[in-house]
Amino acid sequence: MIFYGLKNCDACKLLLKSQPHFKLIDVSLTPVPDDILMEAIAKFGDAIVNKRSTTWRSLDAKTREKKPEEIKEEINDRSN
Repeated sequence: MIFYGLKNCDACKLLLKSQPHFKLIDVSLTPVPDDILMEAIAKFGDAIVNKRSTTWRSLDAKTREKKPEEIKEEINDRSN
């Protein structure tokens, strides 16, 4: 199984440790393809965004009010 996450994320590390056959694609190096992202947003809604993350907390209030698909570019820009 392929999953998208961050190589430095503790939850991602735990998942890889418990499921060594999973493949992590680091979104800080390879952004999630639009079709996969939109499918995930349709399935999980706002829960797709980790609102406890350092990245989320570093966003300004105006950005945090946006929907996940609207902030994709801002998040990707921060990762590069």
